[in-house]
Amino acid sequence: MKIETHMKNSVDKCGIEGRDIHEWIDGHFEHDKFALFLRTGILPVDWNPYDHRVHRHCEEAFEECVSEFRDKYSEDEIRAVFESHLLDDYHGYIPKRDDFLKSDFHDKYHTL
Repeated sequence: MKIETHMKNSVDKCGIEGRDIHEWIDGHFEHDKFALFLRTGILPVDWNPYDHRVHRHCEEAFEECVSEFRDKYSEDEIRAVFESHLLDDYHGYIPKRDDFLKSDFHDKYHTL
């Protein structure tokens, strides 16, 4: 999902755009590899565009997010934007880091 869509959804859900939080959550995304995929239609070897999600698309990343943005937002505001992003990407579910090791989770959410 594009950052702009995440922002619109978080405004609708909690009244906060939170672009910087959404960009932080997607911060490990490899834009160059994705651009290559879009141009050629060929996935680079051993790369999945969803691989970045294990780092910050999980419940365990919340405390790191709070540390990053506590000077700008309240913890409740950070949680609202953070959860909005994850709920968008995982159809109402907030994953745990262990979920990323499960093949059924991968098949459900990270198959192209």
